[in-house]
Amino acid sequence: MTKKLQHIFALSEKGAKDLVKAVFWCFVCNLALMFPVGAVLFTVQHLLGCLEGGSDPMALVPVRLPLHRHLPGERQPPGEPGGDAAQAPPVLFWEP
Repeated sequence: MTKKLQHIFALSEKGAKDLVKAVFWCFVCNLALMFPVGAVLFTVQHLLGCLEGGSDPMALVPVRLPLHRHLPGERQPPGEPGGDAAQAPPVLFWEP
């Protein structure tokens, strides 16, 4: 293949090898740029499907992170009766 490139583009042997490397890495970089767009489209398609069918949009998410449920300055709810209010929720948990 490099011989053909050398003949067509009047390249040296090193130039032909570098051209093949450049084409390969350009392809890899283009795929890396397309991945986030594909992820966004998949997410939007999933959310629209959930709106149509009325199913749970979080069904595909295996791990959920507990986010802050209250804004700064808001009053925090009291702890459970008989429990310790100072216990922190787990950072990661699985929902079957």
